[in-house]
Amino acid sequence: MRSFLARLALVGLVGIALVGCGTSNGTTLQAGAVPNNSGGGPINTTVGVGNPPAGSIAPSGLLDDGALTALPGATAPGTFTGFNDVATDTQGLGSGPGADPAPAPTDAFVTAMGGYDILAWSGNNNQVIQLKYNPVGRVNPSLVYTFGLPGNSAFFTYSQIVIHIGAITGTLPAPTSVSLELVGNGTTAGAGSATSTYDVRVACTAAPAIAVFAFKCGALPAYGAVANTVGPSPIVPGAAGAYTPYSYNLYLEPIYAAVTNPTQSATFNFAYAYAIQ
Repeated sequence: MRSFLARLALVGLVGIALVGCGTSNGTTLQAGAVPNNSGGGPINTTVGVGNPPAGSIAPSGLLDDGALTALPGATAPGTFTGFNDVATDTQGLGSGPGADPAPAPTDAFVTAMGGYDILAWSGNNNQVIQLKYNPVGRVNPSLVYTFGLPGNSAFFTYSQIVIHIGAITGTLPAPTSVSLELVGNGTTAGAGSATSTYDVRVACTAAPAIAVFAFKCGALPAYGAVANTVGPSPIVPGAAGAYTPYSYNLYLEPIYAAVTNPTQSATFNFAYAYAIQ
């Protein structure tokens, strides 16, 4: 199966950002890494760093790239599993079937697509369906990069994750939104104490300027901002930690207007994901 944030989207490919153009000096930390000399130790707001100019930081490494083989560093392609629901993930090859086409690789960042995930789930007497992405043999790519000059730099985070998905079909009513939720604590994926854990849910909106089936999910918080999800069924209720997404658990979430009926089901295709400045 293909390896997801693009196998969204959210290249070395694990946690490596390409250096921006012009005079920018942006680099991304390895997933799960702690700040090192590239950023100058503890986070300090240094004089004259400012914000990276728009477009100066290249997209992140792929979270998932649509391929049937594993991303570099992985032992097998990543998969989605139901977190609070019964769900299946079946690998598709090439274009999607019939009325539920797989997203086309028409944007400048993704130039080829070898396959896609066919995700299916049933209702669960809840408004939120939570599908967890499982990278195999690796962690999700870091969403942190540094910007500035040696001795005068700061940490920043990618502001949005781009995903490429097909239409949701099935007997369940259409969800009111599709969101991503990221959970981590410090430099570690998953939940820790409430004071150290961040839980960030961001809605995904259509982005036809990127591609026909592209969606932008965000805006993600700034580096170090206190981040907790408000709304139905957060992964970690009461999370109040600083957003430091070196490593994190990632969830894809169709959200419905009312609780979902367990006798009904839905499906759609997920192609790839990556993060952008």
